[in-house]
Amino acid sequence: ALKMQCRNEPERLYPIAEVLLPRAHSWLLSRPHRPGTVLLRLRAVVGELRKDGLLSSDAFKFIEERLAKLSAADAACVRLATFPVPP
Repeated sequence: ALKMQCRNEPERLYPIAEVLLPRAHSWLLSRPHRPGTVLLRLRAVVGELRKDGLLSSDAFKFIEERLAKLSAADAACVRLATFPVPP
């Protein structure tokens, strides 16, 4: 999703989004920044799994650290793609 967003190829996300349930599919496609949307949704799912006791503290920390790194990479790509090029 990040690569597709940076390359301005949103139509390439459609086959991936179709794997989701119809409600999630339309929700994802309606969002302007899809990589961030996917990351936020993943964080919400992981948080629910931890809250329900289905994920250990160590696994939660491991996943959360990886998601934080992906979020930082996403933010850096957005900055690079939207920063004006000096003359």
